[in-house]
Amino acid sequence: MMINSQYRSVITSAGHTANTQSIASGTTIVFDEIAFGSGGLVPNENATGLIKEELRIKIHSVVQNQTDTNILEIEAVVPAHIGGFTINEAALYLDDGTLYAVASLPESYKPILDQGAGKEFSFVFFLASVGVENVALTIDGGASFVTTNYFQNELKKYAFVIGDETKKFKVADAQAENEAVNKKQIDELETRLNVSIGTINDSIETINDSIETINNSVGKNTTTAVSGANPVTGNFGTGKINFYVSDDTFIVPEGITSVRVRLWGAGNQGGGGGFALKAISDLVPGVSIPITVGVAAGATSSFGAYVSATGGTANSTSIAGIGGTGIGGDINHSGGSNPTNPGGIISGCGGAGNLFGNGGNGGNGGSSYGATGSSAASGGGGGSATSGTVNAGGNGGSGLSGEGGRGGAYATGTNYASLLIAENGKSSFDSIDFIGTGGGGGGKGYIGSGGAGTNGGGGGSGGPGGFPGGGGSPHGIGLVIVEW
Repeated sequence: MMINSQYRSVITSAGHTANTQSIASGTTIVFDEIAFGSGGLVPNENATGLIKEELRIKIHSVVQNQTDTNILEIEAVVPAHIGGFTINEAALYLDDGTLYAVASLPESYKPILDQGAGKEFSFVFFLASVGVENVALTIDGGASFVTTNYFQNELKKYAFVIGDETKKFKVADAQAENEAVNKKQIDELETRLNVSIGTINDSIETINDSIETINNSVGKNTTTAVSGANPVTGNFGTGKINFYVSDDTFIVPEGITSVRVRLWGAGNQGGGGGFALKAISDLVPGVSIPITVGVAAGATSSFGAYVSATGGTANSTSIAGIGGTGIGGDINHSGGSNPTNPGGIISGCGGAGNLFGNGGNGGNGGSSYGATGSSAASGGGGGSATSGTVNAGGNGGSGLSGEGGRGGAYATGTNYASLLIAENGKSSFDSIDFIGTGGGGGGKGYIGSGGAGTNGGGGGSGGPGGFPGGGGSPHGIGLVIVEW
């Protein structure tokens, strides 16, 4: 209780009882309302109310005094639009209606705006004899006004003093969009953002690597060897391709420094031509490179001094025909061979080698007339020729993508090199590139002469399916393909 010789506040007997009960039960006292009157009450413990109550309003705040924390400041504000009476007494009520304390006040007239004047009336109870730990400290969050003194006191609690960065206050975790966030939440957000930014940067780096890879690949063909001891890859700028079936010269185009070359040697009466593939780099634009295509029996095909493929050798009644081979390539394969010609019965010629493997061997001559040539990924060998006026040459062996060609009909005394493919045997091919199809059928049988056919002879084309070149015949010419 704070006492002044003229104005003072007194806790009533009911107030003391409320204090005792709250301490015993461990509950808190909740101040709720302040009443103002004009009856001139003299404060005493036995008071039961004001002499002449004029107004009762909700308490605005209950806070501890900043100087002495054992003193409570209980504040209420009468707004300017309420008045028309004199105030000289006050009473403090708990939330259960108990009259807790009474006070005498300096007399003050509270005008209303209609009287041509108005003023805000602020009143603070100072209670020193209350156990503060048993009192609920509150602030009316619904109040639409505060006193200047209250605002300044609150500002001192929470605002930084100019030049002082040491003062701190706690903010709960924000739950809604219009709530302030605290440092912990900001730190967590920063961590997540840094992780996200790092992930984005990694993704951008990956994308840039992919774009670089794409840019390196634009306008280029990449070929990968799918078999062989030395797989090879090569990048070529324009995707252009030239086929050579006779000797020529390759002039390195402007802006081109690398090419890929595939070539087959010529067939011979028996063995198929060899095959080679090579990726060549560090070429100089404008330089001329000689190209040789094996057109004679067993002749070699070459691309300058870089790579070559030899032709096959001929067979006879006592010597087998041997397939040619690739030399200097990243991939080198051999042509198929064929057996001897016992009793003058013509055996099938070997198929040429290609990217997928060696050429198939020709079918045996002799008692097994019309024998089919062996199968091979690169193109089967040719079937053997047969004797008799109506017998046909054997079929070509199966290749990677199809059966061998059909053997041609028997004939006598004919230059088989000049005959059409349809007469000599059906050609079996799907493209003129890498596909290893079945070998061409054996040519028309003729005693004492090789089973020849213009489509690679009896061995068929072991490399570019069905394309003239490489089969084991005197007329199975070579082939050179250059890509850039």
